Amino acid sequence: MKTKVPDWDKINYLYLKWLKNNNLKKYLLKNLCYKNFSVWWISNLFRKDNIKDNKWYFDLKKILIDKKNVKFNLIFFLIIFNLKFFKNLIVDIFFNLFVKLYLVKQPEVDKENCFFSILHNIKYFDRNLAIDRVYDKTPLFDQKNDSFYLIKIENIKDFLVNRKEYLSKLKLLNKKYEILDHHIKLLEILRIYFFCYLSFIKCFNKFFSDKKNFRIDKHNCYNVLYPHMLNSFASAVQRSLITSMALYERFKKQKPIKFINYLEFAPGTVSFYSFIRRASLKNIVVTIQHSYVNKNILYYNNHKNDFTKKNFLEGVRFCPSPDYYLIYSENLRKLLKSYFKKNFFLIGKLTSNYQKKLNQINISHKIRKIKPFILIAPNLGDGDLICEFFKNFNNTTNYNFILSPHPADFEHLSNKFKEIENDNIKFIILKKIPTQVLLKFAELVICSASSIAIDAKLLSIDSIRLASNDFPIFFDKKEPIKVIETKKKFHDYLKNFKVYKNKSFKKNYHKFYYYKNDGQSVIRFWRLIKKMKIS
Repeated sequence: MKTKVPDWDKINYLYLKWLKNNNLKKYLLKNLCYKNFSVWWISNLFRKDNIKDNKWYFDLKKILIDKKNVKFNLIFFLIIFNLKFFKNLIVDIFFNLFVKLYLVKQPEVDKENCFFSILHNIKYFDRNLAIDRVYDKTPLFDQKNDSFYLIKIENIKDFLVNRKEYLSKLKLLNKKYEILDHHIKLLEILRIYFFCYLSFIKCFNKFFSDKKNFRIDKHNCYNVLYPHMLNSFASAVQRSLITSMALYERFKKQKPIKFINYLEFAPGTVSFYSFIRRASLKNIVVTIQHSYVNKNILYYNNHKNDFTKKNFLEGVRFCPSPDYYLIYSENLRKLLKSYFKKNFFLIGKLTSNYQKKLNQINISHKIRKIKPFILIAPNLGDGDLICEFFKNFNNTTNYNFILSPHPADFEHLSNKFKEIENDNIKFIILKKIPTQVLLKFAELVICSASSIAIDAKLLSIDSIRLASNDFPIFFDKKEPIKVIETKKKFHDYLKNFKVYKNKSFKKNYHKFYYYKNDGQSVIRFWRLIKKMKIS
């Protein structure tokens, strides 16, 4: 008897097979290039974002699995597209002017090691120091003092609301920094938007009545993939090109740099690698694994034919990729072996020192009063799923529930969980306390995709993952972590939960997930950085 393939696995397989060879790809590669860079590599189709921008993914399931029709109203789509397009244009113009008028531009830094950071990842380490949570204190261990931060403001609304707090963190970085957003010209933004609207018109006309190129496994997916492709030009392509051009303008006159980042293959970021190299062919691009990885996160699930070892061929025919990939997970190593054609090295997790520091932090009296508690740790893309499991939950346990969402989705998920509170269940939100601090004192961790489930096990704290066939799965089901798939089983589990300390997990799995826990990851990092040369 054949084992049934899980629905989401089947969708992944069929979509990736279709993506490998279709006429849309050929057309975009050949005809839609901005400064000789093909927008195919940053289009919604190739981005494969099944975590944040994932309506298309749910709609594919309706067609491929549920055998249902998905409607597409052309008039409504055009109205929404144009509203979104011009709203984003106004926002980008406004923000460009705001940055240049109200943010003091830092002097350009002439140093070799550029640590690219996303602003919402800048966190307090202690009262006198702020760090990027992914790099930890790694930039501070540069013995030559030849490093600086280049920071991108990713969430405009969040920055405007919390501007004073972010600026106070920047003052405590203990390294020189620049704000990347200073380096994009208003005229360039207008050029990019003009290009995107022309590209939209070309694609709209070219594929308007072309249903055959949108067939997957004999299913007509036109009503999903056609608008999804066109929506690339409402915001996704613009944002990628704006950041890419800012990088190009920043580095075109500077001596060669090592562009260190944690972008990996995140949706829409591969163009950054291409334009960094256009600024100077001697620039070296280094990316670092920053979180939990598996093949169900589609933008990590790539095909070898899209990549090359030769940097000068990237951007049109081939997808841009880093020169070096520094990783800590056996999962990622196996994935990369199937398609990544350049250098990758196991070094361990850079945040290990941060973890040790966090473990030394004296927990406030407030937290001690909350104990015992269960920690809820949603990741990007799984917050709605976890929230659904807690609906109508009657808390008869002796535990409080602390919610610690991902920093990039903090406000949205905080509000969502607050909406489902009732007399029997309340969620405590401690914004200024990192998840890793809370983790050490939790009795149980509830999540879905987050690596916190693994971190908890390695601390001998029990953890569970929630899953449902109504929601995508972003973890490996073969992991030795309990998976609960129904609300009833989840509610029963919590009502009967007893603290269990399993120390064998750390012994058996630490190396698989985090390579070595020897405190030498930062040393291995800098040793490799010094040796790196452009091929």
